[in-house]
Amino acid sequence: MPRYLAGFPVERRRSHREAVVAIGRLTAADELDPLRPVQVLVTDLSLHGCDLRCAVEPRDGSFYHIDLSVGPLTLNSRLRVIRILGRSDGTFEVGGEFV
Repeated sequence: MPRYLAGFPVERRRSHREAVVAIGRLTAADELDPLRPVQVLVTDLSLHGCDLRCAVEPRDGSFYHIDLSVGPLTLNSRLRVIRILGRSDGTFEVGGEFV
């Protein structure tokens, strides 16, 4: 739940987020998680986390591996889901932090 100060949301992010459009792959870190590797659309990225769109709903609080390439840069990290929002098109907007 966002916190507000003088009617405006308080920014809690620890680092600047950069808007990107990149295809990535999300894989469950736990063998018991039914999520198979799924293609995701990463919409913003920072040193501490990212936002992505996913066709399959991941479990809130669960851990995943994310792999993505943006130009010459690659990212392979463990990700914890901290926010999930269902969208009207049937996909899910997911916020995650790198751990």
